[in-house]
Amino acid sequence: MTYRVVAPLWERQKDKRYILMENIAASVLAEHHVERCLVVGVNIDRTGKPYSLLGVFDRGGGEAKQANEGEGQVKEGKTVG
Repeated sequence: MTYRVVAPLWERQKDKRYILMENIAASVLAEHHVERCLVVGVNIDRTGKPYSLLGVFDRGGGEAKQANEGEGQVKEGKTVG
């Protein structure tokens, strides 16, 4: 089962967005009995795009994947939880 979270992000947080999303995912994975957490980051300072950043975080044994602004670029990351 996957838990989904929408995270509001501000332009001034751009350098910290990955850490913020990891913290949100770690909190969700600790509180809920799910294997995966999808975090949808929305830059509320920029309108016109449905999302700014996507992150999929696994409870364990997998890689986190993140994509920026629908560009199709996936960045491998670390697992949380």
